[in-house]
Amino acid sequence: MNANNLIYMLASHNRPPPGQQRCTSELHYAITASFVTAYMQFAPHSLVFFNGCSSMSAGASALRTAFGQAGATMYLGWTLTVMDPAAVRAGWFLFDRLLGSNFYQPETPDQRPFDLQSVMTDIQNRGYDQSVYCNNKKPTCPPGNVVTSTLQLQALTSITDDQFSLLTPTIKRMETDDPPCCDEPRPIIWLNLEGQFGSVQGDVLVDNQSLPILSWSCDLIRAELPAHGPGSAGPVTVTVRGHASNAAPLTEWRGRVTWDEEYDRLGGGPGPYAEVACDLHFRSNFHAARDASGGQPVWPAVAAVEESQDSECIWSMGGASNWVDPSTGDEMRGVLSGSGTLAWRPSNATPGPYLGFSAVIEPEQKRLVMSLVGTDQGTWRVYRNGKLSHSSKQPLYGTGPLTLPLDNDYNIKAGSSTFEFALGPVTTQWGSIPARFAPKGSTPAQQ
Repeated sequence: MNANNLIYMLASHNRPPPGQQRCTSELHYAITASFVTAYMQFAPHSLVFFNGCSSMSAGASALRTAFGQAGATMYLGWTLTVMDPAAVRAGWFLFDRLLGSNFYQPETPDQRPFDLQSVMTDIQNRGYDQSVYCNNKKPTCPPGNVVTSTLQLQALTSITDDQFSLLTPTIKRMETDDPPCCDEPRPIIWLNLEGQFGSVQGDVLVDNQSLPILSWSCDLIRAELPAHGPGSAGPVTVTVRGHASNAAPLTEWRGRVTWDEEYDRLGGGPGPYAEVACDLHFRSNFHAARDASGGQPVWPAVAAVEESQDSECIWSMGGASNWVDPSTGDEMRGVLSGSGTLAWRPSNATPGPYLGFSAVIEPEQKRLVMSLVGTDQGTWRVYRNGKLSHSSKQPLYGTGPLTLPLDNDYNIKAGSSTFEFALGPVTTQWGSIPARFAPKGSTPAQQ
């Protein structure tokens, strides 16, 4: 106390003790700015919330300066006297929204963690940054004696990257992506996460399996996603210094899609055909998300769907057709043949047969729009009067655009589609394909 680090403070109770008519006062110890300087040191990116009267007043400027010199980067306090209910409400609300705990005045559906600026805007929109009191301390309060104290935020450092922003990481959206050839020499799939994560690198987990991290920034993380097995789909979380983010669902589908191409106009009529059977594995993230604390969750109109590396198709061509050459009267016969495998092809692969996959999901419309293309070809041999005349390559065509309907749990409903192309019809069929880890009750996502 001789160094003025501690002082005596007379604290007045604004409620009388039980059985008494008058309020009382108590003597307490209080710290000063020099106490902060002598004994306190704050970790990087620290926030000081001084939830007490006049903590943001001019008289408290020396205290705020001392907190900044001790390493704190942001300071939150009240300009004047704050009443207990307002202080308690502001404190509960602030940390509930920073942590995404959904305990105090919870949103529906649950809300993910948000950064300090977004939470402060939410507090101001609700009027929780205001505390009204009467400065005459009498049972009745004339209008001229009504005083409003305001909760205010002050940066203690001018370096934006050093300022406090988060208590826990938060995922807004994510997507899987096939990296461009010049960015990644290996045939892999990226998992890109958008949100707020801080500058300190932590861990990315999919269904509790840690992923290799390729890059990390405050608002974007890129990790390597396995094709199948543990860590290939499920709830995705980001953990930094032991603090886990909200869980965002990475949904997957596995199922068979087949299509038949009929080449009615290839030779003399129906006969030549191609059959393709694909065992597909594809993934997407499409949950609803809030843009700000207190906002309404918004579904994406369209979300990308990415084929996984373990997708594969088996194809074959066959059949024949007969006709007569009208100019010579020769008997003509065409025979189609060929078979092969179509596999996933990353954008950095060398040219060759592969499965062309393109798909998006429209979650609010409950449909998945897809097209499949086989980049391989069979052989069309033409015989004239029983002797080989010539041959040519006949490429696979593909399904054309497909619309796969989804149920309320985003399972794909069984269906079929017919599409007419230059040489004849293409008929595509698929059975029911279940969705795993879709955004529903079994895989809740804080939004």
